[in-house]
Amino acid sequence: MMYNYMYNLKSQTCLQRSYKVKKNRLLSIVIAILLGTCVFTFTSCGGSFPIGGGIAIGGGGSSNQNGGGSSGSDENNNNTEETVKLIFDESKMECHESYDTGDLVKSGKNVSEDSYFVFKEKLGNGKKVKAWCLNGKELEQKGSQMGYTVKFADAVGKKIKITIKSEDAKNGKLEFNDNLIKCQLDDKEIKNNTIVKEGAILEFEVKDSKTQHVGDWQVNDAKFIDKEGNPQREHDFRYYVKADDIKDGKIKISYRTAEKITLKFEKPMECKTIVNFFKPDDGGEFISTGGEVFENTLLLLRPSIEAGKTLTVWTINGTELPLPKISFPEGDSDEAENKRKDNRDFFNYNKFWGPYIDDAKDENGKKVITISYETRVAKAVRLKFDNDAIECKKMNSIKKSEDTALVIPDNDDYILVYENDMLSFTAKEFEKGKVCKWTVNDEEKESSSTKPASYTEFLTERNVAEEEDDDGNPIYTFTVEVSVEDAEED
Repeated sequence: MMYNYMYNLKSQTCLQRSYKVKKNRLLSIVIAILLGTCVFTFTSCGGSFPIGGGIAIGGGGSSNQNGGGSSGSDENNNNTEETVKLIFDESKMECHESYDTGDLVKSGKNVSEDSYFVFKEKLGNGKKVKAWCLNGKELEQKGSQMGYTVKFADAVGKKIKITIKSEDAKNGKLEFNDNLIKCQLDDKEIKNNTIVKEGAILEFEVKDSKTQHVGDWQVNDAKFIDKEGNPQREHDFRYYVKADDIKDGKIKISYRTAEKITLKFEKPMECKTIVNFFKPDDGGEFISTGGEVFENTLLLLRPSIEAGKTLTVWTINGTELPLPKISFPEGDSDEAENKRKDNRDFFNYNKFWGPYIDDAKDENGKKVITISYETRVAKAVRLKFDNDAIECKKMNSIKKSEDTALVIPDNDDYILVYENDMLSFTAKEFEKGKVCKWTVNDEEKESSSTKPASYTEFLTERNVAEEEDDDGNPIYTFTVEVSVEDAEED
């Protein structure tokens, strides 16, 4: 039986692959990581498996770099709070609230401080944006879209005027197989042989991701490489039209069909295909050594390591996979830095990864990737909790059926566990109308407003308490307590 995923949108942030934000699409996915507040969670009746994230947004020619919240303004211009008037030429651009598919805004709208808007040019073929201007001053943002957060300091005479300086743009005929690929321009579907201009942002997506497996996207029959030097390997592809890509008045977009790759496991591990990152137990299958998957299939790898050891690095065909890059939580404090390290360690131990043809080796006519890992001695941790108040389980596997119940022996005040063990704690006296307050190493845990009945922790050297024995040797402890209280009435 697989764990369910609980995804807490209110408190989480996620590391994501960059492409256009859709109103009903969860920004864009990649693999994400925030552990400290248990935001992504495998959840069962007896515990949960936290996963969390950092954020990286970008893409194409869009320059939504200011960030920001909702418009916070009155459509009828009867707002009593201080506002300024937002002015722009509706024949040359359109304006959206909060994100690039948000509600359309009319010129002359009264807007409040820190309101966020996305402007999209509509200059037509043959012209492109040379510069976006704020009250006549050129901004650094370029491209066909521009994100802006309202600042009263920018206003002149209580007005903020957005304008465009334009220049000639190169046009080309877009060629793609519209039987297999869907393409959108300005949120409208377009067909093969449509005329597009440099600077346009095109959204491509295979029409059936279950049967159409993308190896990598190609522009003019050559592998597309992004600014970071990476190919685009997902089922969808956001492309910013470049003048140099328009050859003889044409530009061709296609994809290379993915090949099958044989996976070999050099050491014991679990490997499961993931259909939906946010709901990994929906579909997918476990892969054994010698099994085949299409390249770019999202996999969850978890080592099967003997007690007292932990993982250091994963390797593919003898080459180390890099540690996850974690940017959240933000901040310069030691606490924020430690949480980033905890997140990194968690997502190194529970590795989301997709095989790619460039990593494979030819063996007897097959494309093969051999996966392995290195280990080190793990720190022993004295786990302390009240058997009568808390049910504790050690999560040994992706499979719930392999969880182990932990009970502190009679006449002892702890049970021995190890660094990088995944532990779940459930309050035994929890019932409807109650809330749980969890305390770890004498500090109350931050949690969501629901004060959940279960609490989960991935042990690291930073979230355990360190003491010394009489001989000066380090002793690591992890003490969990819970109080079950009546919920506060609204």
